[in-house]
Amino acid sequence: MNNFASDPLTLYSYIFVGGFVAIYFWRFLGLVFADRLAIDSEILIWVRLVANALMAALVARIVFLPPGTLETTLLSNRLIALFVGILGYFFLGRKLFIAVICAISTFIALEMLIKKSLF
Repeated sequence: MNNFASDPLTLYSYIFVGGFVAIYFWRFLGLVFADRLAIDSEILIWVRLVANALMAALVARIVFLPPGTLETTLLSNRLIALFVGILGYFFLGRKLFIAVICAISTFIALEMLIKKSLF
């Protein structure tokens, strides 16, 4: 009987191939159908809405139910950083990268201020 746990290389090979196929299959379909879809079609609007909803849910989960070490930080710091990131997005040209940098910088600064005041 073939046991995947007995051979880690085989297991990791299957994981790698499965992940590769799962990702690049959809990318290939995107290339094939990209020129046939209208950018303002209902299906693409729905896809964008679902993608945005998933991102919002992931951000909310990280803020309110943080994993690992992030759990030791204050909720107020995470909320302030989120708020600054949102403001950065809307007031600095609607660039996601700038919003992320604003949020991360704010969060790090707040955490450093708390660490300094405690010691």
